[in-house]
Amino acid sequence: ISFYKEQIQNNRKLQNLIKDIDQVSLVRRLGIPECFLLVTQRITKYPVLVERIIENTEVDTEDYKYMTKGLELIKDTISQVNSQVCEYEKVARLREIYLRLDPKTPVRLKNGQIFRKEQLMQGNRMLLCEKNVTWKTSSRQKEVLAVLLSDLLIFLQEKDQKFVFASMDTKPPVIEIQRVIVREVANEDKGMYVISACTSAMAEMYEIHASSKEERNTLMTFIRESVESCQEQELYSKLIAKLQHYQNLLQERDELIRQSLTEKQEVFAALYEETMGHKTPHKGLLLRGDAADLQQGETLLNEAIEEVEILQNMLFIRIPSGENEMQGALVRRAQTFQVPSHRKHGDAGETPDRSVGLSQKSSPIKSEHLKKTFFSETEDKLNTNSLLHGSSTSSYFPEKEVHDRVLR
Repeated sequence: ISFYKEQIQNNRKLQNLIKDIDQVSLVRRLGIPECFLLVTQRITKYPVLVERIIENTEVDTEDYKYMTKGLELIKDTISQVNSQVCEYEKVARLREIYLRLDPKTPVRLKNGQIFRKEQLMQGNRMLLCEKNVTWKTSSRQKEVLAVLLSDLLIFLQEKDQKFVFASMDTKPPVIEIQRVIVREVANEDKGMYVISACTSAMAEMYEIHASSKEERNTLMTFIRESVESCQEQELYSKLIAKLQHYQNLLQERDELIRQSLTEKQEVFAALYEETMGHKTPHKGLLLRGDAADLQQGETLLNEAIEEVEILQNMLFIRIPSGENEMQGALVRRAQTFQVPSHRKHGDAGETPDRSVGLSQKSSPIKSEHLKKTFFSETEDKLNTNSLLHGSSTSSYFPEKEVHDRVLR
């Protein structure tokens, strides 16, 4: 609009054009600024205009498809605007009730807790509905304002332009909606019963009369929908609590596994130090992974087991045959993961099978090639040392290979 005003003041041709356009009867004496305001303020009139355009457009054309799609988007936008405006108005109304509520009138609920003014705005409580109703008892009746929140039904009474909690026959004016039942009053088109059940106290029944049957039905519908929503939220909260409990248990078991792996690695480190005469160059857990390996847990564990067994066999190659009973075979795999293995043991004088301890499942090509290369080189070195020293028991140990494999 500011740009238009600037141009209309400085541009003589534009002024003459606007004057000529204003004389046309079709424009209804609406100037350009008025059109700008109409665009932003009269969105509810768009469907009528677009529908008229669609009626005068050929069906099997691209313009017809675009206009039809635009009409759907306009209606959807109007619906969203209406819902947002309604929600804003309810938030503003709840804020107004909160400001007008007398802070000196706390009320005790059925479960014994105290409800105060500050709790009205706590959490995600939303105003769903409010109706002027009549609260009746056997002896008297009172005009109150029924305020339905997402989890509470509150009866308020107006005094001196302020709201106070209404009270009749020692019945609490604040009702938790989770365990509420509503029923129609027999032979009363405007009446209904609100029955509040409580696990720690006796149930209370409230007789409420609306101004009309439609008002009563509307209030009953809102209450029932709120009860269902609260019950679903309660079930969801219980489910989340159970899932959190199981997650904590899994984390505890993960921690136990980590501790067990750490202790097992310490045993291997002690064995390495005892055999090699110095500490292992690697510090920390050998098993490492990132988020990309989460779907490859079984494969990673099997490969890690094979790597540990190779290192274990490399360590025991150096142990002399006269010091223990392992001269005929290498150390067997610990049945930690219950993986069956079928090993072949030769006679006492035969060379032990170098594949002992490895999983019989199909392993990756890399591991097979690594094992063949390593053991062939180790046998050659063992034979060479045996010839040089004239002894059947070799003192050679592939220390460099051990370091490379640990550090890798």
